Amino acid sequence: MNNGDSLDQLFTHYPILFDLPLQLTQALRSHTRLVSASAGQTVFDLGSSCQSFLAITAGSVRVIKSSSTGHEIVLYRIRPGGSCILTIGCLLGETVYSAQGVVEENLLGFAIPRSIFLEIVDQSAAFRTYIFRLFADGLMHLTNLIETVTFGRLEQRLAALLLKKEALVVHTTHQMLADELGSTREAVSRILEAFAARGILSLGRGWIVITKCSELQDIARVRV
Repeated sequence: MNNGDSLDQLFTHYPILFDLPLQLTQALRSHTRLVSASAGQTVFDLGSSCQSFLAITAGSVRVIKSSSTGHEIVLYRIRPGGSCILTIGCLLGETVYSAQGVVEENLLGFAIPRSIFLEIVDQSAAFRTYIFRLFADGLMHLTNLIETVTFGRLEQRLAALLLKKEALVVHTTHQMLADELGSTREAVSRILEAFAARGILSLGRGWIVITKCSELQDIARVRV
Protein backbone atom coordinates (compact mmCIF):
# COMPACT_ATOMS: atom_id res chain seq x y z
CA MET A 1 0.00 0.00 0.00
CA ASN A 2 1.46 3.38 -1.00
CA ASN A 3 -1.06 5.71 0.62
CA GLY A 4 0.39 6.42 4.05
CA ASP A 5 -2.45 8.72 5.03
CA SER A 6 -4.98 5.96 4.36
CA LEU A 7 -2.98 3.46 6.37
CA ASP A 8 -2.96 5.91 9.27
CA GLN A 9 -6.74 5.50 9.43
CA LEU A 10 -6.29 1.77 9.97
CA PHE A 11 -3.98 2.33 12.92
CA THR A 12 -6.22 5.08 14.33
CA HIS A 13 -9.26 2.79 14.47
CA TYR A 14 -7.25 -0.28 15.51
CA PRO A 15 -4.59 1.20 17.86
CA ILE A 16 -3.47 -2.29 18.93
CA LEU A 17 -1.54 -2.30 15.63
CA PHE A 18 0.76 0.46 16.91
CA ASP A 19 2.37 -2.13 19.20
CA LEU A 20 3.35 -4.55 16.44
CA PRO A 21 7.03 -5.33 15.80
CA LEU A 22 8.55 -3.41 12.91
CA GLN A 23 8.60 -6.37 10.51
CA LEU A 24 4.87 -6.98 11.00
CA THR A 25 4.11 -3.30 10.48
CA GLN A 26 6.09 -3.43 7.24
CA ALA A 27 4.16 -6.52 6.16
CA LEU A 28 0.88 -4.69 6.80
CA ARG A 29 2.08 -1.70 4.80
CA SER A 30 3.11 -3.90 1.89
CA HIS A 31 0.15 -6.26 1.65
CA THR A 32 -2.93 -4.59 3.18
CA ARG A 33 -5.28 -3.08 0.61
CA LEU A 34 -7.86 -0.35 0.84
CA VAL A 35 -11.43 -1.51 0.13
CA SER A 36 -14.75 0.24 -0.30
CA ALA A 37 -18.34 -0.88 -0.87
CA SER A 38 -21.69 0.81 -1.25
CA ALA A 39 -24.76 0.25 0.90
CA GLY A 40 -26.56 -2.92 -0.13
CA GLN A 41 -23.47 -4.74 -1.39
CA THR A 42 -22.68 -8.19 -0.01
CA VAL A 43 -19.19 -8.45 1.51
CA PHE A 44 -19.46 -12.14 2.37
CA ASP A 45 -22.10 -14.78 1.75
CA LEU A 46 -23.31 -18.03 3.23
CA GLY A 47 -20.89 -20.83 2.40
CA SER A 48 -18.13 -18.55 1.10
CA SER A 49 -14.54 -18.84 2.25
CA CYS A 50 -12.62 -16.05 3.97
CA GLN A 51 -9.35 -14.78 2.56
CA SER A 52 -8.81 -11.62 4.61
CA PHE A 53 -9.54 -9.82 7.85
CA LEU A 54 -11.71 -6.76 7.20
CA ALA A 55 -10.85 -3.78 9.39
CA ILE A 56 -13.55 -1.12 9.00
CA THR A 57 -12.72 2.58 9.27
CA ALA A 58 -16.05 4.03 8.06
CA GLY A 59 -19.58 2.72 7.54
CA SER A 60 -21.07 -0.52 8.84
CA VAL A 61 -21.90 -4.09 7.87
CA ARG A 62 -25.05 -5.93 8.96
CA VAL A 63 -24.52 -9.66 9.55
CA ILE A 64 -27.74 -11.55 8.93
CA LYS A 65 -29.06 -15.10 8.98
CA SER A 66 -31.93 -16.06 6.69
CA SER A 67 -34.46 -18.86 7.09
CA SER A 68 -35.81 -21.11 4.38
CA THR A 69 -39.04 -19.05 4.46
CA GLY A 70 -37.17 -15.83 3.68
CA HIS A 71 -37.22 -14.32 7.16
CA GLU A 72 -34.05 -12.67 8.40
CA ILE A 73 -32.55 -11.86 11.77
CA VAL A 74 -29.70 -9.44 12.39
CA LEU A 75 -27.00 -11.25 14.35
CA TYR A 76 -24.80 -8.21 14.88
CA ARG A 77 -23.24 -5.21 13.16
CA ILE A 78 -19.61 -4.47 12.38
CA ARG A 79 -18.60 -0.84 12.82
CA PRO A 80 -15.29 1.07 12.70
CA GLY A 81 -12.81 -0.39 15.14
CA GLY A 82 -14.81 -3.59 15.50
CA SER A 83 -14.57 -7.03 14.02
CA CYS A 84 -16.66 -9.88 12.69
CA ILE A 85 -16.50 -12.99 14.86
CA LEU A 86 -17.50 -15.15 11.90
CA THR A 87 -14.52 -13.80 9.99
CA ILE A 88 -12.20 -14.53 12.92
CA GLY A 89 -13.60 -18.06 13.16
CA CYS A 90 -13.22 -18.64 9.43
CA LEU A 91 -9.64 -17.35 9.38
CA LEU A 92 -8.50 -19.32 12.41
CA GLY A 93 -10.49 -22.48 11.73
CA GLU A 94 -10.37 -22.52 7.92
CA THR A 95 -14.15 -22.79 7.75
CA VAL A 96 -16.75 -21.04 5.58
CA TYR A 97 -19.21 -18.32 6.50
CA SER A 98 -22.48 -19.45 8.11
CA ALA A 99 -24.25 -16.11 7.55
CA GLN A 100 -24.28 -13.15 5.19
CA GLY A 101 -22.65 -9.73 5.57
CA VAL A 102 -24.35 -6.80 3.84
CA VAL A 103 -23.10 -3.22 3.80
CA GLU A 104 -25.54 -1.03 5.74
CA GLU A 105 -23.73 2.31 5.41
CA ASN A 106 -21.15 3.00 2.68
CA LEU A 107 -18.07 1.09 3.70
CA LEU A 108 -14.40 2.02 3.82
CA GLY A 109 -11.80 -0.25 5.32
CA PHE A 110 -8.75 -2.42 4.85
CA ALA A 111 -8.39 -6.06 3.89
CA ILE A 112 -5.54 -7.75 5.73
CA PRO A 113 -4.63 -11.00 3.92
CA ARG A 114 -5.17 -14.20 5.88
CA SER A 115 -1.46 -15.05 5.82
CA ILE A 116 -0.53 -11.68 7.36
CA PHE A 117 -3.36 -11.88 9.88
CA LEU A 118 -2.25 -15.34 11.05
CA GLU A 119 1.36 -14.18 11.23
CA ILE A 120 0.38 -11.27 13.47
CA VAL A 121 -1.75 -13.52 15.69
CA ASP A 122 1.16 -15.93 15.99
CA GLN A 123 3.88 -13.36 16.70
CA SER A 124 2.07 -10.68 18.73
CA ALA A 125 0.69 -11.77 22.12
CA ALA A 126 -1.08 -8.42 22.53
CA PHE A 127 -2.86 -8.71 19.17
CA ARG A 128 -3.71 -12.36 19.86
CA THR A 129 -5.33 -11.39 23.19
CA TYR A 130 -7.18 -8.55 21.44
CA ILE A 131 -8.59 -10.88 18.78
CA PHE A 132 -9.66 -13.51 21.30
CA ARG A 133 -11.34 -10.82 23.42
CA LEU A 134 -13.28 -9.61 20.37
CA PHE A 135 -14.28 -13.20 19.69
CA ALA A 136 -15.41 -13.73 23.29
CA ASP A 137 -17.41 -10.47 23.31
CA GLY A 138 -19.08 -11.47 20.05
CA LEU A 139 -20.03 -14.89 21.41
CA MET A 140 -21.52 -13.26 24.51
CA HIS A 141 -23.60 -10.98 22.27
CA LEU A 142 -24.87 -13.97 20.28
CA THR A 143 -25.66 -15.87 23.49
CA ASN A 144 -27.71 -12.92 24.72
CA LEU A 145 -29.46 -12.73 21.36
CA ILE A 146 -30.38 -16.42 21.52
CA GLU A 147 -31.72 -15.97 25.06
CA THR A 148 -33.78 -12.96 24.02
CA VAL A 149 -35.21 -14.63 20.91
CA THR A 150 -35.94 -17.88 22.75
CA PHE A 151 -37.37 -16.55 26.00
CA GLY A 152 -38.44 -12.97 25.35
CA ARG A 153 -41.86 -11.94 24.11
CA LEU A 154 -41.91 -10.11 20.77
CA GLU A 155 -43.58 -7.10 22.44
CA GLN A 156 -40.75 -6.90 24.96
CA ARG A 157 -38.04 -7.35 22.33
CA LEU A 158 -39.57 -4.70 20.07
CA ALA A 159 -39.74 -2.20 22.92
CA ALA A 160 -36.10 -2.89 23.79
CA LEU A 161 -35.06 -2.49 20.16
CA LEU A 162 -36.78 0.89 19.84
CA LEU A 163 -35.12 2.09 23.04
CA LYS A 164 -31.76 0.90 21.76
CA LYS A 165 -32.05 3.37 18.87
CA GLU A 166 -31.52 6.14 21.48
CA ALA A 167 -33.75 8.63 19.67
CA LEU A 168 -37.29 9.91 20.16
CA VAL A 169 -37.76 9.92 16.39
CA VAL A 170 -36.72 6.58 14.91
CA HIS A 171 -36.32 6.50 11.14
CA THR A 172 -37.14 2.93 10.18
CA THR A 173 -39.81 0.74 8.64
CA HIS A 174 -41.88 -2.10 10.04
CA GLN A 175 -40.03 -4.52 7.77
CA MET A 176 -36.62 -3.32 8.97
CA LEU A 177 -37.67 -3.83 12.58
CA ALA A 178 -39.02 -7.28 11.73
CA ASP A 179 -35.70 -8.20 10.13
CA GLU A 180 -33.85 -7.05 13.24
CA LEU A 181 -36.05 -9.27 15.41
CA GLY A 182 -36.28 -12.27 13.13
CA SER A 183 -40.04 -11.86 12.94
CA THR A 184 -42.63 -10.90 10.32
CA ARG A 185 -43.72 -7.43 9.29
CA GLU A 186 -47.33 -8.28 10.10
CA ALA A 187 -46.51 -9.28 13.70
CA VAL A 188 -44.40 -6.17 14.26
CA SER A 189 -47.06 -3.93 12.73
CA ARG A 190 -49.73 -5.31 15.07
CA ILE A 191 -47.61 -4.55 18.13
CA LEU A 192 -46.68 -1.07 16.90
CA GLU A 193 -50.34 -0.29 16.25
CA ALA A 194 -51.17 -1.50 19.77
CA PHE A 195 -48.43 0.76 21.17
CA ALA A 196 -49.83 3.66 19.15
CA ALA A 197 -53.35 3.00 20.46
CA ARG A 198 -51.96 3.26 24.01
CA GLY A 199 -50.30 6.57 23.19
CA ILE A 200 -46.80 5.16 23.67
CA LEU A 201 -45.74 6.19 20.18
CA SER A 202 -47.04 7.56 16.92
CA LEU A 203 -46.47 6.06 13.51
CA GLY A 204 -45.63 7.62 10.19
CA ARG A 205 -44.30 6.49 6.83
CA GLY A 206 -40.71 5.55 7.54
CA TRP A 207 -40.61 6.94 11.05
CA ILE A 208 -41.77 6.31 14.62
CA VAL A 209 -42.07 8.97 17.32
CA ILE A 210 -41.73 7.70 20.89
CA THR A 211 -44.06 9.76 23.08
CA LYS A 212 -44.01 7.78 26.34
CA CYS A 213 -40.47 6.52 26.83
CA SER A 214 -41.10 5.40 30.42
CA GLU A 215 -43.94 3.09 29.39
CA LEU A 216 -41.78 1.63 26.64
CA GLN A 217 -39.06 1.01 29.23
CA ASP A 218 -41.59 -0.79 31.45
CA ILE A 219 -42.54 -3.09 28.58
CA ALA A 220 -38.91 -3.81 27.76
CA ARG A 221 -38.22 -4.81 31.37
CA VAL A 222 -41.11 -7.27 31.62
CA ARG A 223 -40.05 -10.89 31.99
CA VAL A 224 -42.18 -13.94 31.29
